[in-house]
Amino acid sequence: SEALAKIGSSTNSPQWTHACNHGNPDKNGYTCGLWDLFHIMTIGVAKLNDKHPNPMTITPLQAADILRNYIQDFFACEVCRLHFLKMYDSCQFQRCDRLLDNKEELT
Repeated sequence: SEALAKIGSSTNSPQWTHACNHGNPDKNGYTCGLWDLFHIMTIGVAKLNDKHPNPMTITPLQAADILRNYIQDFFACEVCRLHFLKMYDSCQFQRCDRLLDNKEELT
C-alpha cells in the first residue's frame, strides 16, 4: 500500500507473483503470496531454532509481531488489514497466552 507506492510498486500488478496468479492477468496473487510468505517465515523460525546452538534465537512472539507489522504496512486490502490488526492487537484466539517471548520458558 503506502510503502509499496513509495518505491513505485503495486499489489495490483499481475506480475507481482506468477506462482500465485498462474499467469492469469485477472488475478494479482498478492494474498496467496502473502500467506506463502507467512508459511515460509514460520517454518524458518522453527528450523532456525532447531539448528541454532543458541536455543530460541527468534521467539514465536517475535515472529508473530513481524508478521503483524508486515500486514500493517503491506496488505492492500484495507478491510482485511484492519480486521486482522484488530484481532491480533486484542489477543484473539488466545494469541497473547499462546505465543511466548521468554526464551528460557521455551527451552
